Amino acid sequence: MLLAATDSDTIIDFQPIVNRHEAAEQAFLFDAEQWVHHYFSAIQSGHHVVGIFHSHPAEEASPSQADIEGFIDHQLIYAIVSLKQIDRPQLQFYRFDHAANRFWDCPLMLA
Repeated sequence: MLLAATDSDTIIDFQPIVNRHEAAEQAFLFDAEQWVHHYFSAIQSGHHVVGIFHSHPAEEASPSQADIEGFIDHQLIYAIVSLKQIDRPQLQFYRFDHAANRFWDCPLMLA
């Protein structure tokens, strides 16, 4: 979960959530209790959720068909980290275009 201050979309923190999927190397299922806890903790601290992230252990940092089919909120930034080259992880940010049913690169600006 990627977090930002209430009056901004600048990512200032993240909270990892355990993958509860039975085939965790191939798919992701948020731990519901952690999701709810982090979501409400963010609100109580004056933050809001601006995105979610996950890893692709053996693939590139680009959305898979499963990512497209399972995307939960079209307003969120979607970040994928590729661990295909474990010594050189790759991170890419995306936004989803519901009308086109596809992800678009979301430029990253370091502040």
